[in-house]
Amino acid sequence: MIRRIEKAHYEVLVDFLSTAKEYNQYPLGYLYQYGLEDPKLSFYGDFTEDELKAVVMKYFDYVVFYGHNCDYEGIGDLIMKLGFTMLGGKAELMVPLEPYIKYGEHENAHYCKLEKLSLEKKDSKGRVKAMKGRELLGVIEHYNLIKEFHNTKRDNEALRYKLEKGCDRGYYYEENGEVTAAVQSAAEYAEGAMVVWVSSSPRHRGRGHLSACLYKLCAELRAENKNVYLYYYNEKAGSIYRRLGFNTIGYWALYMN
Repeated sequence: MIRRIEKAHYEVLVDFLSTAKEYNQYPLGYLYQYGLEDPKLSFYGDFTEDELKAVVMKYFDYVVFYGHNCDYEGIGDLIMKLGFTMLGGKAELMVPLEPYIKYGEHENAHYCKLEKLSLEKKDSKGRVKAMKGRELLGVIEHYNLIKEFHNTKRDNEALRYKLEKGCDRGYYYEENGEVTAAVQSAAEYAEGAMVVWVSSSPRHRGRGHLSACLYKLCAELRAENKNVYLYYYNEKAGSIYRRLGFNTIGYWALYMN
């Protein structure tokens, strides 16, 4: 039976997701950050009595699936009713679900873990700054210029929401009053974090601005003993991540509407 997961099954949910922490960084992180009562976050499970077989998480317009040997048709119907701009999950586990969902675009991205921070890129000029307050306007304007992101008002709302709650962090590079690169964490909790919204203005690429932001964020996360993950499908970006110390551990499927 597929139903919304309530507080009574919190521990069951944590235990299920913890069997594959690397691929459940998003649901585990958001669960620890917001709990089961936040209006922007919801979890649904495919239960056999009290045993979980699959989980669907929705955070704003982003949906994540994790499960196996479950009611794929019922899960697909749920996901379509919830609606999404982006649906993600471990690639091999998404394949049986594909016949039951409708989507516009599909990509399989490299899913990576930071093994060891190997490229030192310190901010000697003090131009890497923390995202906060009114300064977010410049960051949002920067993201709006990155055509690959298809940035939406909901994305901007999610950025403000998580930073105002102090759940995640972000850094940007500023030169002559212009935001030229930016990066954020997502779904941070004691054991891990995702690196997301990694971007560089087209006319400033190749100048080390993005690498400086990435190094700042990743060095902080590793100093806190957090495992750091990201995904990518752009090989130019991949070369930057590999130089920093990220290695591919699998693949993350993305479905966009």
